[in-house]
Amino acid sequence: MIEMEDNARFPLQTILYSRSDPQGAITACNKNFQFVSGFAWDELSSSPHKILRHAGTPQGIFHMLWATIEDDRPMGGYFLNRAKDGLAYWVFASVIPVSGGYISIRLKPSCGLLDKIIPIYEDMCAQERNKTLTPQKSADKIDAAVQDLGYKSYSEFMSFALRDEMLARNTTLNRGTVPIWDMLSDIYAEIARLEQRAHDIGATFRKTHQIPYNMRLQAGRLETSDGPISVISSNHRQMTQTLEQHLERFIANSRVGADAVRGAVFKSCVGCLVDDVLASGEGGAEFLGEDANKELSFLADLQTKCQEAVAQDVAALTDNVRNFASQSRDIRRMMSGLELTRIMCKIERSKFKGDLDGLDEIVRRLEDAQTALSVSFDEIMISVSKILNRAKEVTRTGSFDKQQEFE
Repeated sequence: MIEMEDNARFPLQTILYSRSDPQGAITACNKNFQFVSGFAWDELSSSPHKILRHAGTPQGIFHMLWATIEDDRPMGGYFLNRAKDGLAYWVFASVIPVSGGYISIRLKPSCGLLDKIIPIYEDMCAQERNKTLTPQKSADKIDAAVQDLGYKSYSEFMSFALRDEMLARNTTLNRGTVPIWDMLSDIYAEIARLEQRAHDIGATFRKTHQIPYNMRLQAGRLETSDGPISVISSNHRQMTQTLEQHLERFIANSRVGADAVRGAVFKSCVGCLVDDVLASGEGGAEFLGEDANKELSFLADLQTKCQEAVAQDVAALTDNVRNFASQSRDIRRMMSGLELTRIMCKIERSKFKGDLDGLDEIVRRLEDAQTALSVSFDEIMISVSKILNRAKEVTRTGSFDKQQEFE
């Protein structure tokens, strides 16, 4: 069992910052990082970050970390560190590729999610020690394990875990809210609803695939070859074949930018963390390294880049949503052919007397499908409107200020 020791040197309000070269050797840090680690600066300087590595962190998470940041993408996760005196302490670390290497900003976990991560890490560490898991397979299992916790991917997990850690930290420290987090979370939830509605449309449409076959059966009983019902059946079959191709693209496009929103959540959180580091390092006195003032300038530049990146993500999302709304309207018009089939069937039905349960069932199924499709398309446009409105709010807010209140 991994002990959750409380390092008294690492209170909740403390943020740990370090910068490294491309090989992971430490080139700069804040005094909090040095103090909590228990090492002197001359011991940390030019040392690899593994000087803090604890055996309770699985190799899989480090494999995932390096694969991600070497691909020029940020990475976040829980790590168990070991101070010079042997004391273990947990951090949630955000590692961001920058010019000349990487920066890492760590906060103390407090939202409760760590309780679910520790058993996963223990399992991975045990399998790694038994030589039953390679680092790659361990990373894959960690990815699968966070999906079992309800996340769609590790990327989603790291973004919202960081947000939840920062929300919990702000609450405990009685700090103000960060409106942009709520806005981005609302957008992400609406994207999920929009995607579900697109899948609902696909499922409803597929239920109509048997209708041409059933119509041909009815035509064989009620009319001669190439009669009206046969023609309606043939037209309906051609329409569904054409629609199927468009529908596949429609469903594939329904995520409209979930990756961008996840990225914006993570970058906005990093921007807030940088703000904390800058606040504690005013004047450069809190930084250790070659040039403390240069570190301040470097962090201020990073914060600006985070804001710009969030704005770019939201702009890309807005374009995607508008394009999807246009595609949705096109698909809806194409599916109006279902209603035409229903009307034509009703007209032909009126020409016959007596019980025609088969034809009546076709009319009923087409009517049910049309009603369900109409509801789903309406709900898609509602989600589109909500996403666009929230995106405007994000753009208008445009800040990571923790005390900002959106009106």
